[in-house]
Amino acid sequence: MYSVSMTNDDTPAPRKRKIKRAEAQESITETLQREMAEFLSQHHEYKQLANEYTAKAKLAQTYAIERMMALEAEKTEFTDSRGVVRDVRLIRPERADIDENTLRERVPADVWEKITKVSVDRTAIDRAVKDDLISMETLTECVNLIPASPYVKITDSKKGNEE
Repeated sequence: MYSVSMTNDDTPAPRKRKIKRAEAQESITETLQREMAEFLSQHHEYKQLANEYTAKAKLAQTYAIERMMALEAEKTEFTDSRGVVRDVRLIRPERADIDENTLRERVPADVWEKITKVSVDRTAIDRAVKDDLISMETLTECVNLIPASPYVKITDSKKGNEE
């Protein structure tokens, strides 16, 4: 709430304090917008630099692996740009990929039941809702929203970037 003062002709006039508050609020808003734009600009620049460095790091790693394999070296060491000696090991990870069809053919049905599980297919749920097999109300009762960390997504704007 704001107060008013009376002038000589008894016409209420807002006090300058209300105007100063509005100006202060506008100033705060402008400052926050300017800072937000600056932080978004920094975020975008750092993401671009990170992407560039990630690509360079992957390329350097590829070259290093090629040299280690050519030298048949599983372990080595080097001195980094700060003068710190670093130990290096060549890691050759493997991932097991199970051929489910072959496994299903080779194990008894009761064993297959024990080693497999049923899971919900989200695409099938979307189709079922679209086809009115499941009501949106029923689905809503079965869904728990789990908050994730907020982030910003920056894309090239069509505004101001036309050549």
